[in-house]
Amino acid sequence: MNPKLILLVAILAISSALETHAAVTFSGGGPGNLVVTVTSELRIPVVGTIQSPGTVFTVVLKDVYSAAQPANSGIPSTAYASGIAAKMERSPSLATLNASSYGTWGSSSRDFVMIFTFNAFFGSQLSNPSLQNIDRVFVISPGTITLPSTYGIQAPDQAVSSIQLYSFGNLIPEPGTALLGALGSLFLMRRRRS
Repeated sequence: MNPKLILLVAILAISSALETHAAVTFSGGGPGNLVVTVTSELRIPVVGTIQSPGTVFTVVLKDVYSAAQPANSGIPSTAYASGIAAKMERSPSLATLNASSYGTWGSSSRDFVMIFTFNAFFGSQLSNPSLQNIDRVFVISPGTITLPSTYGIQAPDQAVSSIQLYSFGNLIPEPGTALLGALGSLFLMRRRRS
């Protein structure tokens, strides 16, 4: 594999990641309400199997705190219909599935966690084995939510290093990560043959 091609793919993946991660901002926190704003649509390509029943998705904003935080979390006080919404877009022939409510949001070590819940019917559709190999994208729409000061969640003080998507605690790899891993494996196999 051409090292220049590997470098180009890595640069494109990092550039795309930086644009995506700049779309989430925080204000307040600590003794005041924590306000989370998604300024532009976040699109997380979904590769691999979604664990049944596929009703709870956790979005982890990695390394947004410079020091580990206590695990403080709570339900956003902003109504789901008027805050930050999520959906699963599938191949053009299948309907988009919309999340219906928030799970708990908050700090976990150096990360910030956002949980979205789909209803049971949507969950069965998302985890249906016959639908696993279709094109899917987890989309978070622009909006703002408020986490009350009673939860004591501090505002993150670092830029997002990466975004991870989990279904019931199982990491769903995104294509950029999978592609870079595959390219790295190919490069190592080629070096071993030499």
